[in-house]
Amino acid sequence: MPATMNQPNSNPRRLLASFGLESDSAGANAHYIDAAEFRRLMVSNRRMERADRLAPKMRGLRDLETGELYLTDERWLLDGKR
Repeated sequence: MPATMNQPNSNPRRLLASFGLESDSAGANAHYIDAAEFRRLMVSNRRMERADRLAPKMRGLRDLETGELYLTDERWLLDGKR
């Protein structure tokens, strides 16, 4: 299971609420992860679908088998230092 980030906004429900979204839309299994973990999930053999329209400046992947949602800040995906 991916490790969630130790950031003040690492609580996915609080993060989604800050964008005016209902926590139920992400489900109880939402994870705010760093860019390296997001990239690893993108190329893994797990069945994933994009879930980018949940919040501005966020990118998401949803696991089709478990329903888990993984979110990261889109700016971190371009920054090779994170």
